Amino acid sequence: MHRIAPQANTRESNALLPLKPKFGQRIRVRVGKPVDISDLIADFEAKHGARRRIARVDATGTVVDWQGSTPEERALYSAIALRVQAALLELEADAKEADFMPLQE
Repeated sequence: MHRIAPQANTRESNALLPLKPKFGQRIRVRVGKPVDISDLIADFEAKHGARRRIARVDATGTVVDWQGSTPEERALYSAIALRVQAALLELEADAKEADFMPLQE
C-alpha cells in the first residue's frame, strides 16, 4: 500500500503524503469474517445490567475521554479489542500464506 498512497509514519503524524497515487500498482483486498462480540456484551449486561451505550459521548455525539468509564466497562473494551486483534492477526496470517499463491486474473 505504501507504493499507492505513502504515509508520513512519524511520531507527529501518520497522514498520507501529498503525492498523487501511482497507477499500475496491484492492490489485494482481504476481508475477514465478522467479529462476533455478542457473547461479551451479553456477559457484561448479565453482570452489570443493560447499557444503552457503551462508549461515553458528549452532547454533540463526539466520543469523549475514556477516563469516565467504569473498570467494568474498561474490561469490556479490552476484551473487545483483544477479540478484534486476534481476528486481524488471523487475517494477516491468511494473507501472508495467500501471497505465495499466484494471482488469478
